[in-house]
Amino acid sequence: MLADKLVSIDSIQRKPVVHTGIVGGGKACYELLKLFHCYFPRYLDITIVGVADPRPDAIGRRYAEQQEILTVDDLTTLLQLPDLDLVIELTGKDTVLE
Repeated sequence: MLADKLVSIDSIQRKPVVHTGIVGGGKACYELLKLFHCYFPRYLDITIVGVADPRPDAIGRRYAEQQEILTVDDLTTLLQLPDLDLVIELTGKDTVLE
């Protein structure tokens, strides 16, 4: 019987949400955003909350804007976002880590 196979919404465990910011809005950012747009990790809900890059023409930053993801010019502004859980650094520059 179909009613026996239905699962209560209360019994489904929700995945933890990881509010994620990306530093560096270039090609790697673009590819990562596209990946998270169509791939949903099984145990986490990765939510991109912002992309930081000073270059308004960077491909990842432009794609983020198209997806209505917040874009900022600097890392400091990104780090001030409330509930930020994770930062992915894609610039490859050691100075960003300092």
